[in-house]
Amino acid sequence: MVYSRHTTKMKVLCIALLFAAVAFAAPTDQFINDNNVLNYALTLENFEAEFYRQALAFFGTTDTNYTDSGYPVGTAAVLSAISLQETNHANFLTAALGQRGWPAVSTCTYNFGFTTVDAFFATLSTIELTGTEAYDGAARALTNKDLLLAAATIATVEARHTAAIQYIRKTSPFFGNTTEIADGYRHVPRNQQEVFDRVKGFFVSCNNVTQSVGYLNNQNITVNSYIPSTYTWQTAAVLRGASNNVGLAEPESDANAALYWGVPGSSTNLTRLSSDGQVLNYALTLENLESAFYTQFASSYSADAIVAATGLSAAAAGVISQYIGLIAQHEQAHVIFLNSSLADVKKAYSISDAQLKISPACASYNWTALSILTNTDTLDPTKANFTRFLNAAIQLESTGVKAYAGAITSITNSFLTTIAASIATVEAEHTSYLIQLNQTNALLATSTPTTASFPSERDEPQGIVDTITALAGVGKVIGLDCAATIGQNNLPSSNDRTDFFGDSNLGQPSLNNGTVTTGGTSNGGTTNNSGNNGTGNSGSTIVISAAVIAAAAVFVL
Repeated sequence: MVYSRHTTKMKVLCIALLFAAVAFAAPTDQFINDNNVLNYALTLENFEAEFYRQALAFFGTTDTNYTDSGYPVGTAAVLSAISLQETNHANFLTAALGQRGWPAVSTCTYNFGFTTVDAFFATLSTIELTGTEAYDGAARALTNKDLLLAAATIATVEARHTAAIQYIRKTSPFFGNTTEIADGYRHVPRNQQEVFDRVKGFFVSCNNVTQSVGYLNNQNITVNSYIPSTYTWQTAAVLRGASNNVGLAEPESDANAALYWGVPGSSTNLTRLSSDGQVLNYALTLENLESAFYTQFASSYSADAIVAATGLSAAAAGVISQYIGLIAQHEQAHVIFLNSSLADVKKAYSISDAQLKISPACASYNWTALSILTNTDTLDPTKANFTRFLNAAIQLESTGVKAYAGAITSITNSFLTTIAASIATVEAEHTSYLIQLNQTNALLATSTPTTASFPSERDEPQGIVDTITALAGVGKVIGLDCAATIGQNNLPSSNDRTDFFGDSNLGQPSLNNGTVTTGGTSNGGTTNNSGNNGTGNSGSTIVISAAVIAAAAVFVL
């Protein structure tokens, strides 16, 4: 099955479902909206987990069928490892919904239709990319700080998967730079409609899951993976009540993005804008560092340098050099974007340098702290060979992934949250690809993939202060004088963001009201997994067929 990489918004025919609308009242509106985001993510994680499970059952868990089709040794191990992580993602989301006393969508019956390894991989790349872009698009909807952190650290792992799959396919890990990565530097954050359009053709049948929700007066809530209206979410801005005293207008696209950072007119808004600006200033400091690194050591990843270090053919080395060059372009684009955005918002809302000063690039960096050079090479970066360069690049890119994850929960503006998420997932792809290259020459020559590029099911976040500490100080890559320019004492605290978003969901009814049964366990409500996959029990299982679609209602997200 072939997919367009530029899916547009359009109407979707969905199965009509009797679903009572709930009149949400703060604070449960935010709480329930987060539940819907979790079910949205769970729909995709169930889908991905089952895709891998069926593929491994069909093609095998050893390399034979993959190598016979021209794929490298080690392919089966990578697929098995990703499969386990996708299953764990689904289990995590299901458990989170259970703890919140809300029904979790169940795994559907799918028809993936793959009969050849090539067809499987072609579809797989699109599926993994869709998962990444879906998380990036949904980041703006989450109000709970802990859930946002979880989503951000899962999203970067999805991006790592994408790059690993692309490495196996021997094609660009960045999807051609200008097609799937907007303007060459970040992923396209997809909305719920676009994502559903990409995957709906695989669905055969889906069960309704109904649960009595104690904090909605024991009302029965029904969810179904094929019915997006049962878990439609809104952006966080929509759910900010008047008590927050803010009026942030946030667009669906990043055209004139700076104009949507906030509405001036109150000290609260300017304080929030300055606070969010400090977070982006922190990101800019890291992006300046990465951009300067790739510029300084450009000769270290030239085709000639790669051949000298690895013994690869000139053609193979040229491809690697080209892809690392794309990474360098992405980092430069990150710098340009963050600089211009910060400058625009300062001008638009008359924010002074005292409130927000844009971080300049450091005059110099202590590259020896990255263990690239020997003591005798400290004044001549051009002598850093490809191997040392690669180790340093992995250090920097890994730090970038952790730093974005650790900082994203400090951003109050949901649109800027999306921007940060969509840059972070590109940083994760960079990291994954570079780790694939960091193998013995023999394994590199055969393009043998490694599971080391996605070591865990969630990436580890690193706090803002921890990252500054790691990069600043004696013997570190950023000197103390340069680190001071990012205004680390003025960076926002997590508590400030928590109060703003109501992340603690203060006032929510107890999840222990009544008895909730999920799969035979007590969990705060009554859950009924209705239907028997594909049997078409009335009101229980949604079977996607021509006859049913003919009678479907029109649903527009």
